[in-house]
Amino acid sequence: MVILQSIIKCIYVDNCCHVRGKLQKIFKGVLVKCDLFHWEERCEVILYDSKSEKAIVFRTLMLQAIFVIEPHEFERTKQLLISKGKTPTNRDILKAAKATIPPPDILERRIMSTLHTLMQKDHEVDRARTTGNTPGNPPAAAAVSRFFKRGAETLNTIVRQMEHVKKGCLSDPDASVVKIHRYNPKTKKTYSARSTGSNEVDNRCVLNSMETPTISITKADIKFNNYYEGSNDRKRVNRLGEDPQLHRSEQIQMLHGMAQQCGYSDSDVPYGHKSYPKELMGLDERIGFDYHLPEGFSNEKETSEDSNVEEQGHEEMRSFLAAIDFLEADLHLDASQFARSEGDSDDDCDSDYIPIDVFAMDDKTADVDVSIYLPLIADHESTYQTYLARTQEAPWVPLAHPKDAANFTDLDKAEHELFDTLSPTYDRQLKKLDAPKGYKTFAKVWDLHVANRLKESLQGEEDVLLINRLSHTQLQDHCDNKEKHEQLMSNWKHCEDQQKEIIFYLFPEH
Repeated sequence: MVILQSIIKCIYVDNCCHVRGKLQKIFKGVLVKCDLFHWEERCEVILYDSKSEKAIVFRTLMLQAIFVIEPHEFERTKQLLISKGKTPTNRDILKAAKATIPPPDILERRIMSTLHTLMQKDHEVDRARTTGNTPGNPPAAAAVSRFFKRGAETLNTIVRQMEHVKKGCLSDPDASVVKIHRYNPKTKKTYSARSTGSNEVDNRCVLNSMETPTISITKADIKFNNYYEGSNDRKRVNRLGEDPQLHRSEQIQMLHGMAQQCGYSDSDVPYGHKSYPKELMGLDERIGFDYHLPEGFSNEKETSEDSNVEEQGHEEMRSFLAAIDFLEADLHLDASQFARSEGDSDDDCDSDYIPIDVFAMDDKTADVDVSIYLPLIADHESTYQTYLARTQEAPWVPLAHPKDAANFTDLDKAEHELFDTLSPTYDRQLKKLDAPKGYKTFAKVWDLHVANRLKESLQGEEDVLLINRLSHTQLQDHCDNKEKHEQLMSNWKHCEDQQKEIIFYLFPEH
């Protein structure tokens, strides 16, 4: 997707003609182009042998027919290589230059010329096979292969692919609409803005960053948003040469502070001391109830009209309070409950109304128990304790060893069958256990199967065998035990076969 001045001008997709109408309803006037990689990939079905040398020749000729190096781009690349102290050849210039895809009429002629030339070569191969000889090497006629397959499928594929060319799905848009080539003045490199390659790489990387196969919508939204925001910032800085955003400045500030603590001066730091935000020195910080507005916000100069309005409001409040007889109503409270009994002293009566001295401010000699105000710090729960909490103190039962297969119970057989079904999708040697193929992810999927079986049994389904929860360490140990057992069985079988061969050699009659 190409974005210019925060407005979407052009979108590259792999199925341009199918989604063009929907995209143009959402984005008015947008150009929908076809990704060149997917267009070439659909041409692979017409090749006689996709792994032969002629397939490589076909791909090379098609790229040369599609891309064109314009004269000004050729000269620009040549001068750029010369400025770097190189003596460029035509091969070096063509390799470094950024090509463009010509308009539909020119592109159609170039592609059809390539196809007709290769079809003529196939015709010569067919004629040589029919006559039984080839120029220069008659016996090699049968070994010569074609470029394209015979049949209607090849012709239909060429017609469908050329329809995209005629509609302009492959051609680059005009430079006045979208700039396909973006020049970075800092690195002096030029990048192409076409194709969907970078988006597919981003999709693969962000999916690999997921810890588990299943993830909540909120967490997925945060991860995708953060990853693509960082990816777009890197492209904007690296490809367009723009300045980094605030988060890059904060990283520079952190590195600069670490360098100062290590004894380096501002002149030694490559970013300098003016490229990151400084702390606000001399700021009188106030928190909570101590906070007050700066003096500039106070309105000390009140007008006479505002003063009269405020005084009038005070007078109304005084007259309202004066009209209330507090002694007469007293909110229908029974005054006897507040009466003093005959045996109560003054100290006893007043003690109920004395505020509690929580912080022992009155008694200077009292010891304050500060521990009641400290947060309760709980020890980190181990994996085994977590297992006990989730399984209601059930014992931690590992998988049965493969050597005891003769004595397996139905539970052991069910657990081994489930392990053999799930284990091929996970990698035992993967160091990142939280990866999609890691064994911590395997343990979570195993627990999910345990929960599903328990749910089925609670719903009244019969013949549901409950299995035990397992940690990723137990799954790893069982994988190792199974591998060692299979290796021992293989060695034992090999020794047994050798023993039989020796016995047969010594006693052939037996």
